[in-house]
Amino acid sequence: MTSPPFHVGDFVWCAFPESEHPARPSRQLHVSYVLAASADQAIVAYTTSRPLRHAAGRPGVIYFSAEQAADLGQKRAFWLHLWRVARLPVTRAWFPHLSDPTNMMVGRVSQTMRRALEAKTKEVFSRHRLETEQLGPLRPRGAE
Repeated sequence: MTSPPFHVGDFVWCAFPESEHPARPSRQLHVSYVLAASADQAIVAYTTSRPLRHAAGRPGVIYFSAEQAADLGQKRAFWLHLWRVARLPVTRAWFPHLSDPTNMMVGRVSQTMRRALEAKTKEVFSRHRLETEQLGPLRPRGAE
């Protein structure tokens, strides 16, 4: 199998799973941030344009202003939640636009921002692993 048409640091459309059904694709597509990618699986982080009260001040919640969002191909300000991730197979069920990278890609962070987000992700998963929500059919055993 070849590499997917996305890389670490990309924002892509995917069927990010819902907490109620963590191993099933969502019915709606959602913009997610790619934390890791290989030929057969990807780890993506949740984004939302709605502030979540319980997430305020939580490690690994990064706010992107409307101006920053526009630079990343998004239409409005949003929050990236590095504590809510999904480990997904690289298939059309999870990435419906897989064969059409133009419609799949939303935007890409700079190298500098990518490195900062990688460091923040490592911090969240090393210091706060029990606070993370891990979804998707490929999530580690025992992960919630």
